[in-house]
Amino acid sequence: MHVHERPPLGAFTVTIDFTPGGGYERDFVLIVSMDMIIAPRDLPPGMLPKNLETEVSWGALATEENLRSVVLSQVRSCETTIVKTFEFSLDEVVDRHFSEEDGLWPWVIRVKAVVVDRKVSVVARGEGELQNEWRPASLVGESPNKSLERTRDK
Repeated sequence: MHVHERPPLGAFTVTIDFTPGGGYERDFVLIVSMDMIIAPRDLPPGMLPKNLETEVSWGALATEENLRSVVLSQVRSCETTIVKTFEFSLDEVVDRHFSEEDGLWPWVIRVKAVVVDRKVSVVARGEGELQNEWRPASLVGESPNKSLERTRDK
């Protein structure tokens, strides 16, 4: 049996920064989801970590909280609202769901966010990823800007 030793992976906080336009106060709903690419810890020959997003399906751990909604009341235009949506310890997630025997590993974590107004019109969307060595990747999309930040050092 080969035992994988790993350094601590860290705790993470997902925050959403939202700055509406429009010139007056409005209410919004922020919807945030988190999913993962789970693949063998030891990738098969020919499968590269950089190709996982096109070769492996995204999924969610059913026993982890992975969907949130937050009401943003009376948000003033041109003022930024910062919302903390998820806080999690990647070490705890790995310890709860991944064993040496199953050989699986959460290679990429993706967070998607959408902000809707009272008419359920999408006013902003974005996504961010945390990749295999748990270094933040570049963020894609419009406002809201998600930040995946470490809350403690390795």
